[in-house]
Amino acid sequence: MWLNRKETPLPKESCVIWAKFENGHIHLCRWFPFDVNNYYPDTMPGEGYLGTARVIDGRFTGIGFHAWTQNNSEFIEYKIVTYGN
Repeated sequence: MWLNRKETPLPKESCVIWAKFENGHIHLCRWFPFDVNNYYPDTMPGEGYLGTARVIDGRFTGIGFHAWTQNNSEFIEYKIVTYGN
């Protein structure tokens, strides 16, 4: 079942997800949730940053899609595949 990140918040821990985009593309990604401990004051992302889904399979491997609370420019729907590394 697909989850809408506006209704069901993205996980607070790293996991593997399927991310579905408005154009119909679906990518297998590793979800990296925002963690304030991973940043310095001068590299801190702006308010509303939730994390990044980095593609781990296929020709787009390595591309990261950033999720923000205030917009829908990246994926909205996701499915959790597995937690952990």
